[in-house]
Order: sequence, then structure tokens, then C-alpha cells
Amino acid sequence: MHAWPDETLHEGDTVTSPDEPAARFIVIAVHEDRCWIREIATGEDQIVFVSSCRRESTYH
Repeated sequence: MHAWPDETLHEGDTVTSPDEPAARFIVIAVHEDRCWIREIATGEDQIVFVSSCRRESTYH
């Protein structure tokens, strides 16, 4: 399921990215069309387009 406009990503959601399909990320913050995500395994942060994230689970 992709994050379409009616399925807004929120802080705390778990997502994957097409650039790194095996990695799992936590959404730290969302602003307009971008989100700050942190890889769960390594702690590395990225800023990516919301449209590039695929929600795995949500915690809100």
C-alpha cells in the first residue's frame, strides 16, 4: 500500500523504501511532500519524498 494523499504518513509509522527494500524505517517527521526517516537497524537518517515510502504499520 502506497501513501496516497488520503493515507497520510505519521510520526511513528514503519515504512520501507524502494531504494532499500530490505530495510525498515521509522518515520520521525513529515512536512508537506517529504519525510524524515530513520533506519531501524543502523540508526541512519534520510530525508525522502513521502511518495517513495510504503507503509508497513502505523502506531497512532
